[in-house]
Amino acid sequence: MQHEAIPSELPRGEFDLSAFAKSAVLGGVLAAADDKGVMKERLMLAYECGHLTEEETRQWVRDYGLEAA
Repeated sequence: MQHEAIPSELPRGEFDLSAFAKSAVLGGVLAAADDKGVMKERLMLAYECGHLTEEETRQWVRDYGLEAA
């Protein structure tokens, strides 16, 4: 099966895959907002995988009250 080429009238530009991946991962973190334990686990995994810096992770923990989770 062949796919048609992208129509030329569509805008073309750079795509920041890293920013997109970070946004998707953080969406998954926020989806667990009703369970602080799961939210913190997902947040720590995002940090371990390099989507968040140490400071960003600390800020999320503070903002969402996940210190004891």
